[in-house]
Amino acid sequence: MSAFYFSEAQFNCIARTLFSRGILKRDNHYEVSRFLQDFQSHEILQPYQKIKIILTFLEEDYARVKLMISKQNFSPEHFEDLKLLWLEAHCLEIETRRNKQEGRDVLQRFFQKSKYPSREEKKILAKQTNLTTTQVSTFFANQRARLRKLGHLF
Repeated sequence: MSAFYFSEAQFNCIARTLFSRGILKRDNHYEVSRFLQDFQSHEILQPYQKIKIILTFLEEDYARVKLMISKQNFSPEHFEDLKLLWLEAHCLEIETRRNKQEGRDVLQRFFQKSKYPSREEKKILAKQTNLTTTQVSTFFANQRARLRKLGHLF
């Protein structure tokens, strides 16, 4: 059970404050998410659902955002904002997918030239692909392991 119970009007006021003051931001969405846990008894309210969707968006879980919006029948008060959020999530999901593929392509091309990149080359590749140097190193280790498994010498 919730630690707090507010009327629907009171919770709507809390939600309006979160929206109007710009409190729902990427740099504090974890704190807002923890704060919102105290209001789980309000989860049937549309402002609560809207906040949860925005928090999910800030976590960059775009597929889940689209699903959450699609499952609800929001009132006109919330629908326009959420329709725009759905479109933005859709575009970012596609962009993320495209960027991942482009990053893999960059790594694959480099792997064809060199199976063992230097530390400096890994840093450059990480910057080009928006990955960490650890992720780049793991990619090369996995590629070499696949070649060994297939019996290819390099």
